[in-house]
Amino acid sequence: MGRSTTLVLVLVLAAVLGLFLVQRGGAQRGAPVTTERPVETGLAAQPAPVDPPVDADPRRSSLVTPEAEPSAPLPEGPTPAGPPAAETLVTLNGAAVRVDGAGAEHAGDDGGFTLGWRRGALHAAQEIEVLGGRWAAEVPADARLYLRDLILDAAPLWLEERERLVPPDHFLLLRGIERRAIRLHVLSARDGSPLDDIEVWPGPQSFPTAIQHPGAQPEGQAVARNARSPVTIPPRADAFRNDSQYFVRAPGHAWGSIAVDHAQGGERTLQLEPAARLTVELIGNATWLDPLVRLWPPDASPYAAYPIAQRKPDTDDLALFEALPPGTYRVSVERGWADRRESYASTILVLAEGEDARVSLHIALPEEPVAVRVSGTLEIAAGWDASQAELAFGGEGQAEKWLTEELKLDASDMQPGKANGAAAAGSTHLAWSVDLPCAGGYRVEVYPFVVRRFLDVPPTGLEGVQLVVASPAQVEVRVVEEASRAELFPESLRWGNPPIAEIIGTPVYTANADPHSGRVRFRAPAGWLRIYPSDYSLVPVTDEERFEVLPGPNAIELVVRRQFSVSFRFMDGDATLPWERAWRLGALRADGAARDVARGRGILWFAEPGTYALTSQGIPGYHSIDGTRFEVRAGAAELEVVVPLVRE
Repeated sequence: MGRSTTLVLVLVLAAVLGLFLVQRGGAQRGAPVTTERPVETGLAAQPAPVDPPVDADPRRSSLVTPEAEPSAPLPEGPTPAGPPAAETLVTLNGAAVRVDGAGAEHAGDDGGFTLGWRRGALHAAQEIEVLGGRWAAEVPADARLYLRDLILDAAPLWLEERERLVPPDHFLLLRGIERRAIRLHVLSARDGSPLDDIEVWPGPQSFPTAIQHPGAQPEGQAVARNARSPVTIPPRADAFRNDSQYFVRAPGHAWGSIAVDHAQGGERTLQLEPAARLTVELIGNATWLDPLVRLWPPDASPYAAYPIAQRKPDTDDLALFEALPPGTYRVSVERGWADRRESYASTILVLAEGEDARVSLHIALPEEPVAVRVSGTLEIAAGWDASQAELAFGGEGQAEKWLTEELKLDASDMQPGKANGAAAAGSTHLAWSVDLPCAGGYRVEVYPFVVRRFLDVPPTGLEGVQLVVASPAQVEVRVVEEASRAELFPESLRWGNPPIAEIIGTPVYTANADPHSGRVRFRAPAGWLRIYPSDYSLVPVTDEERFEVLPGPNAIELVVRRQFSVSFRFMDGDATLPWERAWRLGALRADGAARDVARGRGILWFAEPGTYALTSQGIPGYHSIDGTRFEVRAGAAELEVVVPLVRE
């Protein structure tokens, strides 16, 4: 075996293990970041982000969407063992150009970047050095490449194209745009004067501005301390996107939150309210309850997901919120998230400017949950690598409040089991058991084999649960346009299992097109699958995009029709408002009985022309835009709607 082949073998095996662990990292229910299991790598240039299908659930925080880019390319589902054949490797030569803030190109810089690739279900990532603007790497000839973390001349850059196929001439030019610093004017909301001794801290990278106050001291390292307005905020080296959220405060003033776009640079202004302070005392709390103290607007919807602030009480059952803006708050002691949350004590509180308030809440303890044991067997058909098997248990309904992070068992936690009479030849059998926090509904998912079940666990526990990974099916998809019957060649398709009624959210995977045939191929356990385009301009003709695949080769025809895109531009007088990622738009059919709903952010997609009425979650500081009407015209591939805003 040659030296280069050995290196690739090591990289592949390390990356498969590492990426598998990253993908299945523990879900934090209190800070969900996405709504689907890997549907995109997040590394491709894309149109404005669009909401996921309505059966997805943002509670699944280990899932990934274009809103939150993963740290490395994600697998396309089941990953067979072994590296690509050595003869498929080619040497990819390239150049890297830095584009500065003035648009000038610099071609001779030193630096580096991360190069990932996927070939079928195999994937790997490696760090590439750039010397004098040149670089080289060995990759499979038919791989799809994922590029990130480009740094040239010590400057973090934003790549114009972050997902590519291997070019026929094996040469690839990278153009990185300098992310520019933001000049932030931090002013007193009382009189507009510039402030001193300013602190700036990085906020969460997912859903900027969703959390308006850090609760306690923000995590990470301060961007600026003891600064005077205006403050220069450099681009974050660890940012997944150009836009980043920051928490800002100054002595005597409350925390403020702002999202800025480092690709645009320029100047922004943030006004800070006078500060108040609140201590919440929990009376009658129990350690097993392990609640969060959350601050909500007084009229917050019971379905609202993101409070103004939240934090855990300390060992003395006290939760301290410093530097709060004055105003009216609902203070609530809770478990659960969004519509699943439950409050055990709450009150409405009015905080005045400069007030140091204290409120005591008497906890109405629920019934203490009693742990239950669930056990069973896992059968993995021949053709899969059983050593990769992992079971992940998550709560549904009431159980979700008590199982806030997935419980996981990998193959090393299981014991060899006995085959039953119907077991397939060559299959692997493993016995497992797990202790869950209470009776109720649970989902169990078998990774990386795209298998999931719903378990209704009684108070006595559950035995004899049989989980089966069926034999591998090789799937090739031909995409055909309904009107012309012409074959289309989308770069990728999404696929996954049909929804399970008792489980909110359905994992969705991405499979990329083969660069030679143009058709999408992937492996999955035999059974029923949903398959539909990743490109939102295409939609399956029927809502039942379900196909039965059998062990061995499967040829599928997916019939699609085109959709219309509508983008929205919000105007404050003559100025266009920068798009905020926290804004949400939708549309309802307004000229007929049908209520066609298209959800999204910045761009909506419509299957039918007609008159629609805009809906939104509101644009802070402006009157409602709900009901704004617009026309979706047949044959218009793209439409922009300009919406004038009126200040409150």
